[in-house]
Amino acid sequence: MLNSICPKCGSSFDPTSKWGPKKYCSPQCSHSRGPRTEQEKENIRNKLSAPIEELKATCVVCDNVFIKKHRYLTTKTCSKQCADTLRKTNANPNKTQNRGCGRGKAGWYKGFYLNSVYELAYLIYCLDHNISISRNTEYFIWTDGNDIQHRYYPDFIVNGELVEIKGFWQETVSIKLSAVTKPIKILYHEDLLDIFKYVEQKTNIKYKQLHVLYDK
Repeated sequence: MLNSICPKCGSSFDPTSKWGPKKYCSPQCSHSRGPRTEQEKENIRNKLSAPIEELKATCVVCDNVFIKKHRYLTTKTCSKQCADTLRKTNANPNKTQNRGCGRGKAGWYKGFYLNSVYELAYLIYCLDHNISISRNTEYFIWTDGNDIQHRYYPDFIVNGELVEIKGFWQETVSIKLSAVTKPIKILYHEDLLDIFKYVEQKTNIKYKQLHVLYDK
């Protein structure tokens, strides 16, 4: 039944589909950058004339309010340093070095962005025992076997000391540590067993399922 007019080409078409009413007659018209309707033009004018308040955004790392350079940008951070921190915390969960640390189960908990349930368990333990802990934002440059340089961000600063949470040891751990110029403590799975036990007793949740505690 031809009872709709395509706003791009002006042809009549049947708007019904199994996904709901269609606005355009074909994918070509839907994806094209052809003539816009007057309503579409008006919407664009309204966006371009929007007050500067709409350019304000809150940094997901440090919570600072900043002004985006362009209203259409999906910028999440206020500075390059915060962008590097976010990039580090959103590391690819499929990389081999991330195995065993629950790396894919990332989220926010009480203002901390965490990459794993290991980190979450450790954070809960520290907070409950009034241990000073903060997310580390300082990086150290290390070089891989192909002479390519990378930035290494240890996980936390605990009582003034760098702390890294690892599921298991591998060669790259030693390479990264050799680049660190400050005291640093590495905690592997076996080092966290008592902490896992404490958190399980406190929350009545198995440590591998602690991601359910992340802020919604």
